[in-house]
Amino acid sequence: TEVVFQSPSLFRPDLTDICARGLPSDATVTARMVSKDDVITIRSWLSKQAHLPQTIDDGLLRRFVHCCDGSLERTKTALELFFCLRADAPEFFKDRDPAMPRVQNVFNLIDLLPLPKVTPEGYRCFLYRLADPDPDKFHFVDYVKTFFMVGDTRIRSETELVAGEVPIFDMTGYTLRHLTRLPLPALRKYMQYTQEAHPV
Repeated sequence: TEVVFQSPSLFRPDLTDICARGLPSDATVTARMVSKDDVITIRSWLSKQAHLPQTIDDGLLRRFVHCCDGSLERTKTALELFFCLRADAPEFFKDRDPAMPRVQNVFNLIDLLPLPKVTPEGYRCFLYRLADPDPDKFHFVDYVKTFFMVGDTRIRSETELVAGEVPIFDMTGYTLRHLTRLPLPALRKYMQYTQEAHPV
């Protein structure tokens, strides 16, 4: 069954316009080609790692090699971190039903919008912004759980390997009260995973 993540707010006229326009289509993508030998080498290494899943498809392995600029040693480290950090953060990576009320609530409170076209340099842009700025409704763990669910869906559905990703954070509506609702242990896990293990 295909799971489609949709936010009701994505259909607001301003976001629909952004999504339709996107960015220039005549981009010169500088993404590195990943060879079959790279994938075979990583899969051979993976077969000796009993603590890691053995059912990773070639597309995901290619993405990891690509995101690590072709360095197979960095790819191995990133794969280790990908699975270990996820296991260490059940608050983000367990109970991930897109229909659960907490997740649906997040889709009503924030906009997560990957733009459909890449930049002239070959980068994909992803827009984040608050749809509802009320700090009392800001629940960081729920936001991150939903963000990673969308991210995992994109990893599976976006087969084109681009040069990289540019996050665009629209800070309109954020206040110091939002900062007081950031649990530091969860923030630390979020930062480490996105910087060291998230294959985008």
